[in-house]
Amino acid sequence: MTLATDRFVITRTAASIDAIPASHSIGIEVRTRAGGSLTLDYLVKEGDLLPKKGGCHFKTETSLKSQSPGSIRFKIWEG
Repeated sequence: MTLATDRFVITRTAASIDAIPASHSIGIEVRTRAGGSLTLDYLVKEGDLLPKKGGCHFKTETSLKSQSPGSIRFKIWEG
């Protein structure tokens, strides 16, 4: 096989992939109320289209002051 020319060109395009469905859910373990039962608050659900923007606000059960002992622990679940 003979080519018409001895030159070839590679062109870079700005290809993008939009709306990829999420393969897993991602959630944060929260309490329904102070002392209540634990539940998952989903940030991304399986099948949601990515990329995705959003926001959630949570409150702690106890108040922490700067430089005081203590911590805020939270669990993030995937699956």
